[in-house]
Amino acid sequence: MIHHLGDERYGIWALVFSLVDYYALVDFGFRSAVVKYVAHFRATGEMNRLETLISTGLAYFSLAAIAVLGARDKDLGIRIEPTWFIQMLNSLAWSDRTRAAAALVALTEERRPYVLDQIRETALHSLAEMARWKTLDHALPAFLVLGRVAGVPEVAIQTEWTRGDRQAFIEGALKSEPK
Repeated sequence: MIHHLGDERYGIWALVFSLVDYYALVDFGFRSAVVKYVAHFRATGEMNRLETLISTGLAYFSLAAIAVLGARDKDLGIRIEPTWFIQMLNSLAWSDRTRAAAALVALTEERRPYVLDQIRETALHSLAEMARWKTLDHALPAFLVLGRVAGVPEVAIQTEWTRGDRQAFIEGALKSEPK
């Protein structure tokens, strides 16, 4: 395949497919919602809402891909500040909150103290609420970030998630809040 495409085209091909893989990490149902509402807005003739939906989706996935790539490959020199994502955890819009939590999973992977402190000061209780959500796919990103903010090792976070007693874990994480 490399011989057929050449080095440059193969590199672009590989980049596109890796971006698709990264999108899957931060999707959390967004794609299926887009499919549903594209069909709805087309059927009802709401072209302005359709255009808004598509541009919002493109902006979200582009920013999420850049954030994930920047977090994964330091050589790219991409640094995404998490401030806006942290603020979005307190939004009234469910979609803002789920997207922010998904992005923060990547942005807290290194556990930079200033990021974790900012989350603790600004959105700890919002994360705890989200980690209690009944839909597990939507609760997991908040649960992971909450565990990191509380200083829990990754393996222990995964073990607690698998064990299924989220409430006890969340209560423990909330006690890590500075007095």
